[in-house]
Amino acid sequence: MKEITAPVQNDHSFGDFIRIRRMQLNLTQADVANGVGTTQGYISRLEAGTKEPTLTLSLKICDILGLDINEYAKRITGS
Repeated sequence: MKEITAPVQNDHSFGDFIRIRRMQLNLTQADVANGVGTTQGYISRLEAGTKEPTLTLSLKICDILGLDINEYAKRITGS
């Protein structure tokens, strides 16, 4: 089954979305990884756009970074 990806407005991927916020909070990738129970390498791949997180992990990352996943969803759907 082919995966359908919604276009991202302003060229901001989920990786960009979390990287920008992580940097605003002066957190390292390791800080985020430890907070959500994954590895720094995995967070790095998410930010680089080479991996896509599960919904559960997306929610955990947004929670630790104080982000509203609904805001990100609005950005990618144009709603």
